[in-house]
Amino acid sequence: MLGSIRNYFILIIIVPLLVVLAISSWVGVRSIEKELERRLQEEVELVARTLRYPVADALGSGRVSALESSLFAAIDIRRIYGVYVYNIEGELLVSVGPVTPDDLIHFGSLIQNMSLSSRHHFQEYTVFNREEVFSFFEPLIDLDGQIQGYLQVVRERSAIFSYIDHAKFVSSIFIALLVLLLLLILIGGHTVIIDRPFSKLLKSIERFDFKEIKNIPEVSFPREFKILSHSLNEMITRMRESQDEIKINNEQRLKLEKKLVNSKKMAAIGELAAGVAHDIGNPMSVIDATSQKLLRTQGADQKTREKLISIREEVEKMQGIIRSLLDYSHQKTLYNVEVNIRHIVTKALDNYIGPDSDIDVESKLIEKMVLIDPVKFEQVLVNLIQNAIDSMSEKENKKLKVELALEPVSTGKENLILVVDDSGPGVTEQKREEIFEVFYSEKPAGRGSGLGLAICSNIVELYHGKLECSESSLGGASFKATFSLEKNAGEA
Repeated sequence: MLGSIRNYFILIIIVPLLVVLAISSWVGVRSIEKELERRLQEEVELVARTLRYPVADALGSGRVSALESSLFAAIDIRRIYGVYVYNIEGELLVSVGPVTPDDLIHFGSLIQNMSLSSRHHFQEYTVFNREEVFSFFEPLIDLDGQIQGYLQVVRERSAIFSYIDHAKFVSSIFIALLVLLLLLILIGGHTVIIDRPFSKLLKSIERFDFKEIKNIPEVSFPREFKILSHSLNEMITRMRESQDEIKINNEQRLKLEKKLVNSKKMAAIGELAAGVAHDIGNPMSVIDATSQKLLRTQGADQKTREKLISIREEVEKMQGIIRSLLDYSHQKTLYNVEVNIRHIVTKALDNYIGPDSDIDVESKLIEKMVLIDPVKFEQVLVNLIQNAIDSMSEKENKKLKVELALEPVSTGKENLILVVDDSGPGVTEQKREEIFEVFYSEKPAGRGSGLGLAICSNIVELYHGKLECSESSLGGASFKATFSLEKNAGEA
């Protein structure tokens, strides 16, 4: 896949680098080749210049044996193919090394064509004894400055270029190893510096869970990836903060919507309660008074009396519903007074659970004077106790536990905690929010108005608290009401 960082790294960096290295290597090898060839030619020239004086002296004095010994000394030098001496007419005088008639003709004509006044050496590549050679001609000058002949030093061209080819081969091997080492360093460096940190960062991003936003592990090396991972974590932190803020805003919006709905319900219930109290209250009172009067009549038989009692009970239920409606719509005012909170709880327990009751009651109550509206607190307490009693109506083992405690919150503030537990069937987790809705009830028809817990929740909210339902250690439901109270003057 061309789009990967590794491939782009190879295409943009390694390939151009290899091209540059190849060109540089070729230029370098060519330069080395020319330099080696120049030096090898200089060696031949140096041999010729070294021999010219003793050869010229021997040639001038006619000492041929000395001339040949000088030439044999040159042959002993490595890589010298042959040494030859010519007179100015191009005739070969002395030779050390192989030579053919064709060679003699060629070099003789070459020397004859040279100007007798030329005192400069010359060189050429040619075929000598069927071998390609490099020839260097050095003029032999006597003491009077006259050219007596020419000295030819021959070296095989193959010897020169085999040495150069060997040098080129060694250089190529060295350059190839250098390129290979450079490639390994580049690819290894890319793997360590770029590929591994990027893969680690990429895997962390791929494992990122938008449902549970957590910071990814930061990359410590190199610095750019460390900055990138740190920036990603900062972005994730902002995302998490934004998500938390959105969640809080949604919760607040739902609470406000719920309060708005409850306010609308309360307003509607207030209007309904006022009309009901006026239009139904008086007829109910008349029905109740008439039923009571008929009960006192001496001639009424037992069946009639039971029906009149049933009428009075139903009227009482109707009046209770009207009172609940009125209570629900008028919960905004608190009348706090200093009271002994323990006395209110013990009085309620005595009134609703007598000594002959089959309910096992356990209470943990504090003895404390607090500032609270006793009527509204008792309304919450009684409602929770009555609901607990009703929930255990079909249970054989009936247990009720009431706890009352104070928790200091801050200077001038304390929380009054009321907990009521029962051993009834309990409330499922899905319904623990619904039970505080207006007109919600799980009691049989005619036994509950669906306003009790809603009224209790509103009263607790007036004290900036909360009414919560959870599972009880007794096996049933546990209701916890938290009231935020002002400390009385003697304690504050």
